[in-house]
Amino acid sequence: MRNRTTTSRGPSVFVMLGLGLFALVAGGGGLAGLLYATGYFSLNSPIAGPSAVDRSGQIAYPALARSVTAYATLTRDDLLQPATRELNVIWIPQTVTRPEMLRDLSLIVGRVLSRDKPAGMILTEADFLPKGTRPGLVAGIPAGQRAISVKAGAVAGLQLLKRGDRFDILSASPADEEAEPAEPQAAALQGGLEPQPLVLGTLATRSGVRLLVRAGQMIADGSTTGENTVAIQPEEVAPLTAALAASRQLFSVARSGRPEETHIDEDTGPDLTGMVAVPASVAALPALTKLRPDHLADPASGLPKLFHFAPEKLDPAWLREPKQLIGRVLAVDVGPGHLFTEGDFLPEGTAEGVAGGVPAGKLALLVAADRIPGISELRRGDRFDLLAAMPVDLRRELPQLRLGLGQETITGRERLVGSLQRRATIQVLAEDATLVAGSEAGDRRTIAVAPQEVVPVTKAISLGIEVVCVARSGQPADGTAPRIQVDRSPVEQLQVIEQITGRRRELEVFATGEWPAADAGLDTMRSPARPSTDRPAPSRPAPSP
Repeated sequence: MRNRTTTSRGPSVFVMLGLGLFALVAGGGGLAGLLYATGYFSLNSPIAGPSAVDRSGQIAYPALARSVTAYATLTRDDLLQPATRELNVIWIPQTVTRPEMLRDLSLIVGRVLSRDKPAGMILTEADFLPKGTRPGLVAGIPAGQRAISVKAGAVAGLQLLKRGDRFDILSASPADEEAEPAEPQAAALQGGLEPQPLVLGTLATRSGVRLLVRAGQMIADGSTTGENTVAIQPEEVAPLTAALAASRQLFSVARSGRPEETHIDEDTGPDLTGMVAVPASVAALPALTKLRPDHLADPASGLPKLFHFAPEKLDPAWLREPKQLIGRVLAVDVGPGHLFTEGDFLPEGTAEGVAGGVPAGKLALLVAADRIPGISELRRGDRFDLLAAMPVDLRRELPQLRLGLGQETITGRERLVGSLQRRATIQVLAEDATLVAGSEAGDRRTIAVAPQEVVPVTKAISLGIEVVCVARSGQPADGTAPRIQVDRSPVEQLQVIEQITGRRRELEVFATGEWPAADAGLDTMRSPARPSTDRPAPSRPAPSP
């Protein structure tokens, strides 16, 4: 039996040749159409037929055949007419063309649009984002910024803006009606200048209004989705997110959409070029406080509180480095914006608090302000003396008083006793004491006195003896150390003789020297300076056996 072999044949050579010829004709026709549409062929070209439209003085520009939204990639199909699949072109008189109009398809196809473009529009470079931009929502985020979604209505006025609009966002806090007026900053009064961010932080603290977003941009409005997507600076993301989470009152402030608006804030504060920065306090600080970093940092921004001065306005005594201040204990009260000098601090290593305010070699003593007249008028660091006025009670001290010779009469006795009763002895309890602590409204004061003065002061206050505060001068020292000169005790001007007869003991008193009246209304009284010479002064006999 003979085997039969069959062979399957592919397409005919003629068929393959026909298909190739068809593809060549179709491709050539498309290329010729593209070249003609872009103005490569003109009416004067020999290829042009007799029915061609006169296009002399005109230039063909590719135009969109359909609408394209912002942030989308422009494709070839967006430029071809749907029915004929030919390039959609618009002929423009050469006299009205502008250099920014694009004709080169390589500069158009594959680019990402920066805004919505309707059909029939010629494209310019301004209609595209930079080459290499990714399509979609991220294409609308300016370089270096971040996008965040905000629900419609969360920021008053934001829903009225459209894609590309610029705006600011402000946060409002309830005003504190009981807040005290802000104190003036000493450094500013001396001509110091602050950077703009610190100025804005200070204003926000005082007014309750804070700038959260500066020159933000609308990326996608919430007309369809109910959420607005905005582009803001990275450092503004956290404050805005916190304000939205806390449901604070937020307001948008739209910026101008005119061409001359640059959307760049030129008012960034004073020109600080060539100026020297000096640290200052951010709030009032009492004496004996140890400086911490937060005492020198702006609470709104966390940045150091610095005031800038021109070199010719600098005080050489100002401390210019924060490391020279942190950890030091204040010797005086300082206000906000205070520029520190070495004289504002106690020696390095001093402890914080009342103990640090006690001068070396002295001890601290807590006293009641109402027991020492005059001490309530002093301020921390003032120096003073303490005096005690102790009346002389001769009858109590010498109950068996008997007047000596020359004073036997009743008149002389009463005058002498009355004069003594109206006298007092003044003693200095403490010299050059210092007020360490105690507010003006408080009822306690901490004073620093010498060790040997602690007992006399404590004893006098405990016994109810009147203690008087005598303030010392607060003006610059003149090299003198004033001391109070006290008068002599009246007892020192008496001569007492004890007489013992058997079991009987008597004290006889003689007045010596001059005895002025205690009251201004009394006449001056003199007592015998010495007993009469014809009557010798009695002497103390020896006790009888």
